[in-house]
Parts: sequence; structure tokens; C-alpha cells
Amino acid sequence: MTTIFFVRHGLVENPKEIFYARLSGYHLSEKGREEAHRAALLLKNEPIEALYASRMERTMETAEIISKSLGGLTIQTDDRILEIRSPLEGHPEDELRAIGWNHYTENLIARGGETIEDIVTRLKDFYFEKAGVFSDKKIALVSHGELMMISSLLGRGIKPSHDTIQAPGYPATGSVMELMIDPDAKSIHLLRVF
Repeated sequence: MTTIFFVRHGLVENPKEIFYARLSGYHLSEKGREEAHRAALLLKNEPIEALYASRMERTMETAEIISKSLGGLTIQTDDRILEIRSPLEGHPEDELRAIGWNHYTENLIARGGETIEDIVTRLKDFYFEKAGVFSDKKIALVSHGELMMISSLLGRGIKPSHDTIQAPGYPATGSVMELMIDPDAKSIHLLRVF
């Protein structure tokens, strides 16, 4: 069994309310840095062996704050925990609100978007690989809200779908979720969110 602390990056400076997804140039706001410091404080006394992050600026900035609290632990990037791929990247958030933040329609997938199954596959691949390497140890990762919600659903035995992803309980920026990964049983268990 391996413990994984999943941290959602802090709040982003986004005054134009753009769905930035994988666009570069989006950094933590002052509140986002405060959220990252809170997450770092929650993890400070955990014996974390490795720290991973998506390569986006907001996740790297959050991970840097956490790394300092863990004695300068090296941040490793992994594209399996990268933000979702969507053709709506760069569009106003109002446009996404109008469609209920549904990234997974046939039309959007045909235009290059990821399916939920694609995201589940890359998350499980990451989790089970790291659990094999860090058996009976603890690691942390900094990633994105959609991936955190999908992981939460998997950890509760709920099939991820647009409806379950958009259900109440979508993770707040800067929140921390603790997962237990069993690579032998290929299972993911949600322990807590704090």
C-alpha cells in the first residue's frame, strides 16, 4: 500500500475569466499562494518520499511552496497528471458555464478533447506505477481540480461521468486529498480530504 497526498494547485490570477487549461502564463494569485502555504503546512510533518507536479506554472508554484516545507524535496514533473486536454482552452469561462462545464461531449472529443476514460487511464497508470516504486511509503502530487475530482470518485468506488464530476464536492483550490493505493489489487481508496 502507498499513500498519495493529492494537492490541488492554489487559486490562479485570471481577471479575464478564461478557461486556461494547458495554456501557459497563468500564475498563482496572492490568495493562491496562501492556499499553497496552508497545504504545505498540512503536509509538513508527513514523511513524504517524493513530490510530483503537473508542468503548468500554477502547479509548479504550488509544489515549490510545498517542497520548501518538506526540506527542499525535488519536484518531478509527469504529464500523466497534467490538466485535461480540451478544445475549449482559451475560451471565456462563461461559455463553459453555459454548457455545464461538460468537456466530454462527442463534439468536443471529436475536436481533440480527452474522454473521461483517457483521464482515468493515465491517472491509474501513474498511481499504480508509483505505488509499485514507493511501496508502504508516502508521496505527494500537485495537479488539477478535474483530476482530483475523478480521483476522489475512483477512491469512493463511483464511476466518473460528467454528472458525478459536477456533483457537489468539487475540490477547492489548495485542498489536499489522501489516497491509499494498492497496486496488487489495482485499487484506489479515498481516506480523507482536508
